[in-house]
Amino acid sequence: MFVYLQTMTYKVGIRLYMEFEHNRRLLEGILHYIHSGAQWQITANPFFIHHWPQILKECDGAIVQVYEKPLAKVVNALHIPVVSAVNSAFTPDLPMVINDDAAVGRMAAEYLLGLNCRAFGFVGFYYPRMWSHERGVGFVERLARAGQKCSLLAPFGNCRAPSFNYSWTPAGLKSWLKSLPPRTGIFAATDFVGVMVIDACRELGIAMPEDMGIIGVDNNVMLCEMASVPLTSIATDARRLGYEAARLLSLMMKGKTPRQHQIKLPPLDIVVRRSTEFFAIDDPILARSMQFIAANCRKQIGVRDVLKDVPLLCRRNLERRFRNRLSCSIHQAIIRARINKAKRSLAETNRPMSMVAEQAGFSDSKKLSEHFRKATGLTPTAYRKRCSLP
Repeated sequence: MFVYLQTMTYKVGIRLYMEFEHNRRLLEGILHYIHSGAQWQITANPFFIHHWPQILKECDGAIVQVYEKPLAKVVNALHIPVVSAVNSAFTPDLPMVINDDAAVGRMAAEYLLGLNCRAFGFVGFYYPRMWSHERGVGFVERLARAGQKCSLLAPFGNCRAPSFNYSWTPAGLKSWLKSLPPRTGIFAATDFVGVMVIDACRELGIAMPEDMGIIGVDNNVMLCEMASVPLTSIATDARRLGYEAARLLSLMMKGKTPRQHQIKLPPLDIVVRRSTEFFAIDDPILARSMQFIAANCRKQIGVRDVLKDVPLLCRRNLERRFRNRLSCSIHQAIIRARINKAKRSLAETNRPMSMVAEQAGFSDSKKLSEHFRKATGLTPTAYRKRCSLP
């Protein structure tokens, strides 16, 4: 006897700003959920915004990002399940799955505080955005708890103002940068903004990272690596954000009430690149040693190799400089550099552990696991799993 079970296909609208790498990864998470067995017929971005009001009215559910007041009015009045995949002031009452933007700001502050910066600055997104605002507030508040002030390129404004009015201009950015003292740590709300800061510093003749350290958000690998000074960035969990948004919408389309109206995902980690790598090291010998470690940590180097690169110092003297300025030994600095290499490989590739270990400079996967767990509290496998989807 055969029983035919008819499954319902849902028509789902997906409206994202696909020019941003974060949103392309977010879409990958949505597609991962769909490919796991969801019966969805997708209507994705058309070219013109005026198509969307009618499209959404014909859908069974939608995942959206909305910054325009006219579309927000339509979306907020829909009688279908809708999930917001962005922290927007225009759709505050929608169920949402978003980054924990305040936590992103705090992570940036804690990282720059650890570099012993002399001053701090924040560059928000060039349009008024709630997620940029909350990242800035999280950054400023964490600095305040440490007794530090923060210079703002533009004051925190009204996130419900016209969405595409500029908060600041390139000329204003350059003027602001010239006003900052040497060894300022700058937090940029996104990698795109971070690269704009790097380009402005280069045009002004401000040395990076010697005089200015910069950290962005999203770990857009292509953008960060192609910058004239590769950009340190906070990796957000965009794929999981998309996956969880799709799972939440699926639950709602089945008539179930979600247990959480707002799901916030914490940032994953900081991917360190040259824009902050040797920042705030005002000791030229120490800076040279750190540059040697960064360039050679993938090789089987040890403390003796670092000492050979600075032949005028004895081991005791150099060790004292490392501990006084960096709060670690020479050997610990080598291990930290290798762990940062391993983190990037684990998060961005599916290479076997033996290859991850070799390319990061560890003798074998056992040594990688031993040092990685001591530094992060996670095994390399658990770290990779945390950076991937279910």
